[in-house]
Amino acid sequence: MKDKTKGALGSLAAGSGIRDLSGEWNSLGDTAQRVIIGIPIAVACLGLLLVLYVLLNWGGGSVLITAKTEYMEYTPLTEDPPNWYIPEATLYFMDDDTGSTGDDIFEDTSAPPALSTAPVTNAFLELSCGDELQVNRIARGDLTVAVSRLQGSNASVVSADGSIMEGTETLPAQFTIHIDIPDNYEDLGKSLNWPMAGLITAGRSVKYETNDQRGLLTTGRVQVMAKHLLAPKHYLVESYELNLGDQVVLPSRRELVRKTVKLKTATQIEQEKRETCKRVGGSDNGFINIDPYGGLNTVISSRSEHAEIERHKTTTLYVGNNLIKRFLNDRWFTLSWTLIIAFFAVYRRVIRSLLASRYFAIEKKNDENAD
Repeated sequence: MKDKTKGALGSLAAGSGIRDLSGEWNSLGDTAQRVIIGIPIAVACLGLLLVLYVLLNWGGGSVLITAKTEYMEYTPLTEDPPNWYIPEATLYFMDDDTGSTGDDIFEDTSAPPALSTAPVTNAFLELSCGDELQVNRIARGDLTVAVSRLQGSNASVVSADGSIMEGTETLPAQFTIHIDIPDNYEDLGKSLNWPMAGLITAGRSVKYETNDQRGLLTTGRVQVMAKHLLAPKHYLVESYELNLGDQVVLPSRRELVRKTVKLKTATQIEQEKRETCKRVGGSDNGFINIDPYGGLNTVISSRSEHAEIERHKTTTLYVGNNLIKRFLNDRWFTLSWTLIIAFFAVYRRVIRSLLASRYFAIEKKNDENAD
């Protein structure tokens, strides 16, 4: 049975159209037959690996987002997230920590009587892995940051020497930072930048609006890049313009959302976040810059192969790499597949020519011996 299998594969390699060469194939040793059969199998496996290279994104990719937005969401996912500098601000919080969220405080940023306040100057917001932040600045208005901390996290507002700022010693899990941005901000020669490392979402979905205190993404661009197969350089896969009301969601954010939706209690959700912090780390990075002419400027980079753009009243748009785009843009990948196809087109002819040469050599020798 084994010899029959070898004979069938050998006939395929040598060319079934030349049946009189099957005897020459059978006369080859086992080692030669295994080599002739093994070479195309190895090349076919290489082609399969190239397909998996694209489908599983083994080569890695990156997404670069540059946008002007009025609203952002950020969840630090590193053991030691970067601190945020607070030049001069007022903190709003509820003393009894009744479970209010940042959205409650966004309803009225004029500090209603139920909220306690704490002014801070030249301070730093210390964050912990898993905290949730909502950054909001509409047009040229004031800047607000709603912070929702994990229970038991050590996030706090400290001075440059690390001491807790006066009036913030008993901050609850949820509080809001209100920063007044003057109209002549661009003339003061100042710049406020906040680094991010974790889960980052630019913009938000447009839904039934209940207040006028939450902004939208206004303009921007998403660029997806991938690494060449055999070169350290990257190439641009796709570039997509962002419009008013778009929301950009990266795969890391989508993965955490899918997991937390399945969880039932707040304790389980917090535990999942802590586990994600240990497992994922800061896969997405970027920074927020205060635009003196209104809103926020942001740059986000992610080690991802695609991004999702949620557009109002339309389906989610997928911006990323695929097999066809790899063929069109990666010259090394295209060259590799061209060589593989050329190999299969030529290999059978080469083997057939070698067997034919062997056949004619034997025939010539037999004729000489007969004479």
